Amino acid sequence: MSFVKRHLERQMEEGWHSVSGPVCADCFSDYAIKAFIEANATDTECKYCERSSHEAIAAEMDEVLSFISQGLWREYDIPENCLPYETAEGGWQIVTPDDSHDVFAALDICTEDSGQLLDDLADGFSDRLFVQRDPLALSQADGLKYSWAKFCEQIKHETRFVFFRIEPPTPPTDHAWHPDDEWGEYSPPYQILLGLGDMVRDHQLVKILPARTSIIRARQHAANTSPTTARDLGAPPRERASQSRMSPAGISMFYGAEEEKTAFIETFDPAATDKSAVTFGTLQTTRDLYLLDLTELPQIPSIFDEQNYDKRPALIFLHHFQEELSAPIERDGREHYEYVPTQIVAEYFRRVFRDGDRRIDGLKFKSSRKGAGTCYCIFAAPDNCTDAGVIGSKHMLALQSVKHARIDFSNSSYR
Repeated sequence: MSFVKRHLERQMEEGWHSVSGPVCADCFSDYAIKAFIEANATDTECKYCERSSHEAIAAEMDEVLSFISQGLWREYDIPENCLPYETAEGGWQIVTPDDSHDVFAALDICTEDSGQLLDDLADGFSDRLFVQRDPLALSQADGLKYSWAKFCEQIKHETRFVFFRIEPPTPPTDHAWHPDDEWGEYSPPYQILLGLGDMVRDHQLVKILPARTSIIRARQHAANTSPTTARDLGAPPRERASQSRMSPAGISMFYGAEEEKTAFIETFDPAATDKSAVTFGTLQTTRDLYLLDLTELPQIPSIFDEQNYDKRPALIFLHHFQEELSAPIERDGREHYEYVPTQIVAEYFRRVFRDGDRRIDGLKFKSSRKGAGTCYCIFAAPDNCTDAGVIGSKHMLALQSVKHARIDFSNSSYR
């Protein structure tokens, strides 16, 4: 069999047709495609950006199209394989297929100034229409998001305290599963906690916060008082523990931030004009703490990354979960139930979850407030906080320094 015939058969099998010319990695933004080009470069000049070098920097477009096709068929299918077609009803039913231009525009794999490259990629697959693989069912990532949404709905509005004992109804058997069905083929929503724990272990999200790491806590108070001790600036006593994102009223936890500004933004109440002062306490960890770190999640794998593609659904969900965890919630009364999902998540990681045989000590997460940075929720009660120089085995945080400031309510700042 001739090379030309084999080449044409490969094109037909993989669903593309030839586009001549070399392309370099700099023309793509997708890391997997860039790596493929760098590993398979044969040309010293790029047809698209006209970059040149004494060394090979560009791969033939046909080889790149072949590589891209493998990623496309992981995520997409052709409508002929999975959708009904009715001429009298206007063509493809249930789902409207996308053409290649729509698909590549949505994938956003080219750099901003690569218009001709984007056109050539789309033209290379112009004989095909695309639909998401298994278009009549939820993807695994969307199934996880749906389970989380059902969990939140259940514990906010249906069953708050015994949700773990509620059994799902019998799934429907007379029709294919649909998102409007109560449960469908996915796990009951309360099991999202167990799945979340598995994802945390799989992606090694429990990180060490080293001993002697500084965490800043802010307290807004009346101008005639001056908090100065760990008792004043550590975790609040039970009777003063108000409802927060990770803890219900009456359960004490320590909240702090990496920066003074973030600590202030998280604490400041513009309506509390009788509390015109703020005190910042800098506490240090007395030992290594093990935290669930949601601030630096692994990158969602590209559909062109064969080695890591199976991690994609879980990481799509974890990024979604991180955004949900840090979503702003208005303090208009609804926070009494809007905080419940994150409170239960925090309690699960505090009381049930194990990383190997080890408990974790808290969570690290992004603030929901505009202009703020990284926050900590440490599973510490008042007796786990101490003043410097009085450190025992039960202590997790020791107060190192105190700073007093006045609040400027006119511009929501301090001085």
